[in-house]
Amino acid sequence: MGITQPILDKVMKPIDSIREYKDNEVPKMQKEADDGKTPPNLDKDIERMKKFKKLADKIPKLVRTVRNAITAIETAKAIAEAAKDAGKIGSALVPPVAAAGGLQEKIVEKVKEEIAKAKAELPVVALVTKELKGLAIAVLIALLAIKVKNGNKKGAGDGEDGNRDAQDELDGLLSEQEGLIESDEDDGSGVTRIVRTTTATGTTSTGGSGGY
Repeated sequence: MGITQPILDKVMKPIDSIREYKDNEVPKMQKEADDGKTPPNLDKDIERMKKFKKLADKIPKLVRTVRNAITAIETAKAIAEAAKDAGKIGSALVPPVAAAGGLQEKIVEKVKEEIAKAKAELPVVALVTKELKGLAIAVLIALLAIKVKNGNKKGAGDGEDGNRDAQDELDGLLSEQEGLIESDEDDGSGVTRIVRTTTATGTTSTGGSGGY
C-alpha cells in the first residue's frame, strides 16, 4: 500500500453515495417540500453531509503531513545513497560488506519507487478531495434551502431562530461554493464549472462539468 492510498480510500469511498443521494433523494425531498411536507430525515441528512464536508476539510492537513514525510524520506534516501557510494570502496575487498551493500541498494530503489508514486498521487488526492467537498456543499445547499423554505411557510415566531441559523449556514455555504468554483477556474483543473442559485423553490444548477 502506497503512502497516499489510505487517504485516497477515505476520500473516494463516500463520493458515489453522495452523488447518488443528490441525484435520487434530494429531488424527492424537494418535491415533498413543494407539497408542503417536511422530509422526515432532513435534519439527520444535513448532519451527515456536514460530516462529509468536515472530512474533506481535514484532508489538506493530512496531505501536508505526507509532503513532510516525503521530504524526510528523501533526506534519509540521500544519506543512504551517500553511504552506499562510500561502501563500494570497502565492498570490493570484503564479501559481507558487498552483500550488505546490495541489500541497501534494493532498499534505496524501493524507497525511490514509493516516493515517485506518492508524488504522482498527491494531485489526484487534491482533485478528489475537492470533488467530495463540492458534492457535500451542493447537497447541503439543497437541504438547507428546503429547511429555510419550510420555515418561511410556517411564519415568524414558529422556529424563527432555527430558520435564521439555517439561512446563515446557507449563505455561508453559497460563499464557500463560489470560492471553490473560482479556485477551479484559477488553476484550470476543470473539476467544476457550475453556478447554483438558491431560490424559494429550491436549488437550481446551470452549466459545468465535474458533477457537483
